[in-house]
Amino acid sequence: MADPKKISGKILERSLDNVGEHMFIPEHFDFSEHNELISYVQAYPFAQLFSSFNDLLQVTATPLIYIGKQEPSDATIPANTQHEFIGHIALRNPHCEAIRAGALGIALLQGPNAYVSPRWYTMEPKIPTWSYVAVQLRGKFSAITDHQQTLEVLAKTIDHMERDNDEPWHIDKTDPTLLEQFSQGVLAFRFTVSEMEGIERLGQSRDLTDLEGVIKGLNKTQDPNAQTIARMMQNKIDRAS
Repeated sequence: MADPKKISGKILERSLDNVGEHMFIPEHFDFSEHNELISYVQAYPFAQLFSSFNDLLQVTATPLIYIGKQEPSDATIPANTQHEFIGHIALRNPHCEAIRAGALGIALLQGPNAYVSPRWYTMEPKIPTWSYVAVQLRGKFSAITDHQQTLEVLAKTIDHMERDNDEPWHIDKTDPTLLEQFSQGVLAFRFTVSEMEGIERLGQSRDLTDLEGVIKGLNKTQDPNAQTIARMMQNKIDRAS
C-alpha cells in the first residue's frame, strides 16, 4: 500500500501530521520566504478573522494592517516569530467579546485566485483545479480601549490603503464631528501573531509546457484575478530560469 504521506514523490509529513495545528500546505506549494510573506500581507490586507470563544465560533471580515515585528510582551509568544497587526471592527459586532477577552484567533488573508481549466493542459492528468495564494496568521487579540490609540489605528489603516495614490487622503481631512462619531462606534485591536504560514498554489506540480498553456489561458480571460495569477506564475518561471 502506498505511503499516504507521499504524493508524486513529495513527503508531506508536516502537512498531514499537523492538520488542525497548521495550515494544510503540500510541500511543493510551500510559501515561507519571510520577506515575501510580509510583502503579501501588506499587499492583501483584507482578512477573515476566526476565533472560538464561549463555545461560539465567530468570523469577521476586516482589513488587518501589518505594523512590524515587535518585542515580546507575552511570554507564551516566541520573540523570533512575533509580528503585530492592527485592525478594527464595529463595536456592535459580537466578535468584540472575544477580542476584549484576549482570545486566540486565526486570520486568513487571501488575494487573487482563479479557476484553471484542463483545456489548457497538454499533459495528463487533465483535471480542473484552482490556483491561489493565501497566508494564515495565528495569534492573540488584545483590545485597544484608549480613544487616541483608536484614532491612530484608523489613521494607519487609511494611510496604508492610500499609500500608492498620487494624492493620498488622510484622516485629518475628515469632518471632526463625523470622525468622533465613527471612532466611538468601533473597537480597535492588536493581533499579535505567533505563526505566519503561506500557500502558493501556482501550478508547481505541472511541467513547463502545461504552465505556459495555463498562463496563456488565464490571460485570455476577462478576469483581473486570473490575469494576476498568470503574472505570478510567469514570475515564478522567470525566477527559476
